[in-house]
Amino acid sequence: MYLGRIPGIGQTKDEKLAILYAVTGRSEPSKARKATLYPTRIHIGPLDGSDRDPLRHYDAIKTLQTVIAVSNGRHTNGIARSYLRDADFEAVENVLNRWGCEPDDPIFTPRVAAFGEYLEDWDDSSIAPEIGIAIVTRRAKAQSKKLNLVSGKITGIPTYKGAEFSNDIVNNDDFYVLDLPAEGLTAQKLADDFFDWMDKDLVVCTAAGVYDRRSE
Repeated sequence: MYLGRIPGIGQTKDEKLAILYAVTGRSEPSKARKATLYPTRIHIGPLDGSDRDPLRHYDAIKTLQTVIAVSNGRHTNGIARSYLRDADFEAVENVLNRWGCEPDDPIFTPRVAAFGEYLEDWDDSSIAPEIGIAIVTRRAKAQSKKLNLVSGKITGIPTYKGAEFSNDIVNNDDFYVLDLPAEGLTAQKLADDFFDWMDKDLVVCTAAGVYDRRSE
């Protein structure tokens, strides 16, 4: 089943804020990619280092002060900046509306995102991070949805819904979401479990992050 790219956000079983991202591919250029970790971002780039394809090469995960953004394209950084500035889901929608769906005619892949804020005073049980997911498609303007923090639950929003019994593309045009693997307590275990969970013939790479407020 071809799900495309999947950003996700939620909480580990031991109540740490967690993010996930997966890349899949059918063509050789799509498969010839890797995730590279930098101090405040994870970049999806080509194996040969050329980094010239704006639809395949981009920052998928960006942290900016207390904000985290995960997406399937170059809108990641704009979402992080806008959410840090406004702390508002509408700000995320505005970024997605400016970008619109991907210009990959005839598919017009949706742009999707997961985002949130890890608060420094989260030790106060009355204060918890706000997290959400969002999507913009060719058919509709951007929509966002607030997610509840639930221990051991990570929600993903794929670009494609997957066709049963084939690898055909079925665009996610109705805010289709998935429960992603959330057994791991570390970023490495989450990423490994996510990789194993994906279609073995299509998965390219996965990435994950965990924020532990108790380590501050």
